[in-house]
Amino acid sequence: NGLAKRGMHQEALAKLEEAMELQKSVLGAQHVLVASILEDIAALYLLISQPKLAESKFEEALRIRKNVNGAVHEDVAACLNKIAGVKRDMGRNEEALKRYEEALEMKTALLGRQHLDVARALNNVGLMLQNLGKPVDALAKMDESLRIKTKLLGKEHLEVASSLNNIGAVYQDLNRTEDALEKYTESLAMKTKLSGRDSMDVAKSLNNIGLVYMKMGNHEQALTYLKEALEIKTKHFGYEHMDIASTLNNIGAIHQALGQNEEALKKYEESLAIKSKLVGPDHIEISKSLHNIGVMFSKTGKHKQALAKCEEALRGKINFYGSESPEVANEMVQIGTIYQSMGKEKEALNKYEEALRIKTAVRSGSALDLANFEYKVANMMVGQKRGADAKQMFYNCWIVFSDQLGEHDPKTKDALKQAQAAERAPDAA
Repeated sequence: NGLAKRGMHQEALAKLEEAMELQKSVLGAQHVLVASILEDIAALYLLISQPKLAESKFEEALRIRKNVNGAVHEDVAACLNKIAGVKRDMGRNEEALKRYEEALEMKTALLGRQHLDVARALNNVGLMLQNLGKPVDALAKMDESLRIKTKLLGKEHLEVASSLNNIGAVYQDLNRTEDALEKYTESLAMKTKLSGRDSMDVAKSLNNIGLVYMKMGNHEQALTYLKEALEIKTKHFGYEHMDIASTLNNIGAIHQALGQNEEALKKYEESLAIKSKLVGPDHIEISKSLHNIGVMFSKTGKHKQALAKCEEALRGKINFYGSESPEVANEMVQIGTIYQSMGKEKEALNKYEEALRIKTAVRSGSALDLANFEYKVANMMVGQKRGADAKQMFYNCWIVFSDQLGEHDPKTKDALKQAQAAERAPDAA
């Protein structure tokens, strides 16, 4: 642990591997101490942005714990949670949800439904359902989690405040911004009373309220909250900290929304500079910052620079998430948008098609969002005289639009019209 805290991660890994081999020789490979060391190794791999290796070590620890403790045990549930967290961070949301649900079922069997650990497990499942674009289901889990926490901890507790914050985030996803603001404000008041105005919990709530105001178009109010959040975080951490980098990024997003492109770019670059000092070049946070900078270059007409940044971001995301992930697909969409701005329609369509294939394979976003994107790609295909390829895609969109929007919606009618037109349109020779 001492080596890891000093940033000597490779040395720490070597020591842990040595300790594990020693324990295996003394206690045997199937022992809980070996499982614990494997989990420590996995945690170190996460610190150095090696989630796949971390997942492998956690899975090995899980097998040992099941073998030693039995299939239903608190330590098994805890390990399932850790594996779920890694899968979530890699964008493998369906797999993460399955692990979180296993942990919830196990904790319920062991502890009963009215237990704080069960409330926390319900919250984890809710967060994953939210990530999977199922906000109504997420809200049900989070509401149950809040009820259990309130019953066990009372109405004024930091865990209750945290649940209120999470429910606010779901309301935000549902575009119920007033409800979101109400929950965030309630959470902020509770945190301020319990922890004081200069606490990190308060800073997090200020950040969330700022983002809601941003979504509501009240950018000046948003900026006020985010600047206060930044001030509190700087008091706690100094300037060079990942939380500072995150808040600078959010402030950059507000400047971007205000059309203050140079100021936005400055904040994004400040955020990237801090991240670059704190984490390695392969860290996913670097890729996120590169994406934001690329978007700003694109907005200011610097398309070649934008393309370079987003291509670099794409490589980082593929390295972190794997090639088949929503995050990789979204980066490809951004690169396609840049190609369109450069008038390179063929290159843009290639990126969009690959992004669509990935989004369809991993079921990224809602059915309606996916259909809207497929509709865009199909229209581009028609423009490049690929009517045969576009035809089925238009029909796919028509089916989704009929279900989601109704058969009389203008978009539904247009999708059918486009499908029929694509069927008649000549393809390129």
